[in-house]
Amino acid sequence: MYQGIEIADYILNYAEQCNYQITNLRLQKILYYIQLNFLKQYDYVIFEDDILAMRHGPCIQSVYDRYHIWGRHSIIKRDHSPFHLKEKEGALIKQVVDACMLLPEYELADRSQKENGPWYQTFFVKREEVIPVECMRKYVSCLLYTSPSPRDMRRS
Repeated sequence: MYQGIEIADYILNYAEQCNYQITNLRLQKILYYIQLNFLKQYDYVIFEDDILAMRHGPCIQSVYDRYHIWGRHSIIKRDHSPFHLKEKEGALIKQVVDACMLLPEYELADRSQKENGPWYQTFFVKREEVIPVECMRKYVSCLLYTSPSPRDMRRS
């Protein structure tokens, strides 16, 4: 298991290779979808940090703290230290990033706050701060897919 900041840095390195523009808000949502996808595909979390149910959606505090200075602007990563994951982990992360980049940022944020989803259940129903892993696990067990899919793009 990794730290959220390690996965965030991996995402940003990949994004730079693909010329993706990622803001802190988008990064937070991508991390959330990555965690959901790892629970769905492999039944484990890829990073150990809690995901908080904040006003603007799911948030990993350590990642927010590092990158919030960029505000609404795209993050420019200065440290390009290589970080290696298992091949299957890197592949799934890249797949989720690619899928999330198909959506406008506001729509990605809206979907992460879907009614009856883990964020919604935690923020509005239970009034808790941390989204429980078990809540995410239960949610993904009912889904056919967890990241935005091309099927979603045709409906939009």
